[in-house]
Amino acid sequence: MSLHDALLLLAATGHLALALASISRAGKNPLALPLALVTFDLFGWTFATFCNHQFPAARETWRAIDVVFTSLTPALILRLVLTFVGKTRRFRVPLFVSYAFFAALALSSATAFFISWGNRWIESRAWAFLFLVAWAPTFAAELWLLILHLRRCADAEEQARTRLILAALFVGGTFASTDIWNDAGFPLPGLTAIGTLVSTALVAVVALRLRLFDRNLSGATTLYAAAISIVAVVVYLTLFRELRGSTPALVFGITVVTLVFA
Repeated sequence: MSLHDALLLLAATGHLALALASISRAGKNPLALPLALVTFDLFGWTFATFCNHQFPAARETWRAIDVVFTSLTPALILRLVLTFVGKTRRFRVPLFVSYAFFAALALSSATAFFISWGNRWIESRAWAFLFLVAWAPTFAAELWLLILHLRRCADAEEQARTRLILAALFVGGTFASTDIWNDAGFPLPGLTAIGTLVSTALVAVVALRLRLFDRNLSGATTLYAAAISIVAVVVYLTLFRELRGSTPALVFGITVVTLVFA
């Protein structure tokens, strides 16, 4: 296993742990569900990218899963940022447009599971350019909203939270997009694994130490979420390795394991 793949696996485990920890606060804080959705989405495409490298026999399937989750990321992050700065209602129309566009992109990418045209589409430069053209203004708007919130808030702890969220967004967005830029024909170093790992670590600090959910996540919740995510990743990898020759058995195994962990 290469260092890049090891970082991808570590990042995926961290994303899943933070998603599970966030779910524990769902219904008690408005940020919990948006953060859980974002981190689960990040888990989906980082884990799929890792599996794409480790299980070449099913490379097209993992690539399709990666692209579908990637397509949804900008809209989910926009919802999280708007919730954090308290602007969801004011910017509900741009948020709806973002959801509609990136959901349509995800649906078109999902055709790769069924038809050869879909595989050609997600591997094309046109897909990468379309994603980047829509992602760039969304990313800029998210940074602008966080900078504006930082300038306006007077509470020191809220400022600290905003700075770390801003840093997580900037590092994660710029580094994780390097693979898309490569697909678009602009050769850049592959920094996706580092970007997502650093961004999740920064958000975890906000949740654990700066009361992102009105109170810090308890140590027990954090350890519980981390333990479940590690076991889940190990079990999934075992299933993929042992049942890779039987798609029905693999689907059944994944479904049963997912229900158990849920």
